[in-house]
Amino acid sequence: MLIDILGRDHFALAVQFDLMRDLFGHLPDIRIIANLETDANPLNHVPFAMPDDRYAEVYIDHWEDDPARMLLLGAMTGKTMKKIFEQFKTRGRLIPPRFLRLAHPSAYIAQSSHLGFGTVIEPLAVVSSFAQINDFVWIKRGATVGHHTVIESFTNINPGVTIASGCHIGEECLIGVGATVSDKVQIGARSIIGAGAMVLKDVQPGKIVIGNPARILRDNDKY
Repeated sequence: MLIDILGRDHFALAVQFDLMRDLFGHLPDIRIIANLETDANPLNHVPFAMPDDRYAEVYIDHWEDDPARMLLLGAMTGKTMKKIFEQFKTRGRLIPPRFLRLAHPSAYIAQSSHLGFGTVIEPLAVVSSFAQINDFVWIKRGATVGHHTVIESFTNINPGVTIASGCHIGEECLIGVGATVSDKVQIGARSIIGAGAMVLKDVQPGKIVIGNPARILRDNDKY
């Protein structure tokens, strides 16, 4: 398998490399396409690869898209994933079916659920019956998505999150570590749910909410 990883977020790369080892038994033929100069990458010194790992690195200005190569986004937060996707899409044929789905073998994914392209599902996550996970969603370890819940694209679900049944999570949301979203709650696009929050009612788009029960902290004007 030939893979181009678009972007160079070392936190994301570390998880993706381990997932590919677990799925394939080894790392495939990987090229990392950096969208930042090395000295401009704030994660430049964060380890992401084992000493014997082999991969190539190409700066975006020198990248030529090869339609034979599958793709991944080298980032895990929705805002960064979308930014990288927009940055690269003028340089290649970035149709969603070219993006790999990475789901760890220990994750439970119901056969009736839907996983979009470019999704990443970490160990011990649960995606329940008829849940719909759209493109470029990252669900981290131990998170649970209830039945008939919809999660829109470029959203990040952090470790230990519980999203109950029949919920709707908008595009570019971030759900913090250990947060709980109650049945049938709707979270508007670009909202941030703080760590450990208990969300019992709908959240309008572009809000930051915290606490138990969750309350609006302020508008989200930066994420």
